[in-house]
Amino acid sequence: MFTETQWDHEVDIVCIGAEGGVLAAGLVAANADLDVYLGISESAGGGDLAATLSYRGGDGPTTKHLAGFDYAFGRAGRAHSFWPVRAVEDTVPPRPHRRAAVEPFFGAALEQWAHRCAAAASGLVYNRVTKRQMTQMRSCARGDKVEVAVVGSVELSPNLPALSLREWLRSEASDQGLRPETEVRLLKLIFEDDGVAGALIETPDRVLAVRARENLVVGTRDFPMERAHPLVSATSPVTANVCLVSKAASRFGELEIVTAPGDDNRVVFVDTPEAQLQLASGL
Repeated sequence: MFTETQWDHEVDIVCIGAEGGVLAAGLVAANADLDVYLGISESAGGGDLAATLSYRGGDGPTTKHLAGFDYAFGRAGRAHSFWPVRAVEDTVPPRPHRRAAVEPFFGAALEQWAHRCAAAASGLVYNRVTKRQMTQMRSCARGDKVEVAVVGSVELSPNLPALSLREWLRSEASDQGLRPETEVRLLKLIFEDDGVAGALIETPDRVLAVRARENLVVGTRDFPMERAHPLVSATSPVTANVCLVSKAASRFGELEIVTAPGDDNRVVFVDTPEAQLQLASGL
């Protein structure tokens, strides 16, 4: 017998999972004046989407849905040593009244991208490839198109203290009034019309049914032993954007430092234990 779900909350974006991705996706939603639910879970280990959400099984449709992403996590290695740095430029829109060329679809490239994001310290998996508040841009180094959502801007300079992106995310979330629930775990996904409509989430205090009107985003990875990323600085003053980056038709994304052309070569990482600078490799 069909029973309509009694939702405790209905929001535009539901963000659950590892802290880095949850806070970044929440800030993107807040920048777009969208309602958002944030729930941070502690990974149970195992290196897949179910473990990220502390999901223990028990619901067939949820288990099947999460297992659909195992191809990426099964081949994911260790997280990147440094935060990815990418220089981008705006894409040029097609001329009016001209037939636009359709770019070829490279399935293998999207699979490689999925493996990359699954290995990222702050990766994400989107339920939908639309409604992500992203703008299409082009990477300067390789010329490939990416989709970019700005989390916020940071000022980097040798005259300023080196920046911890994790602490910056927490500070920005606090300034925006975003207060995530912690120690949550996914009980099951709720489906409507063969799609994910929301989630049943266990919190320390109660169980919540939260509807996602536009998207449900899972923050992935973020294992405790991989959180010691170096601080970020620059050899000369640079304004950089902290962004969520994805590709068209991919449900995977990652947190990156995005700069104007040429500024990526000025970004450096400070290895805190030894206070050494290392140049960031551009994408």
